[in-house]
Amino acid sequence: MKYLYLTTMVLNEMQKQYHSAESEAEVIKSQEQRISELEEGLSRAGRGRRDITGDLQKQDSSKSESSSLTISHH
Repeated sequence: MKYLYLTTMVLNEMQKQYHSAESEAEVIKSQEQRISELEEGLSRAGRGRRDITGDLQKQDSSKSESSSLTISHH
């Protein structure tokens, strides 16, 4: 093997690895962005769910208070 070709082969391999790492970094960045968007959506959905649950609990307590008031008047 000629040493002249060895340098070219090593350089070529390094360039392949560099481009591969660059592509992987882009995929990772895209996935991280998607994860952030999904987490934000889940957070918003959780807040909405808590609001609905809180409203239902308020309605239940209002109903029980009004029914106990009605019962005590009889």
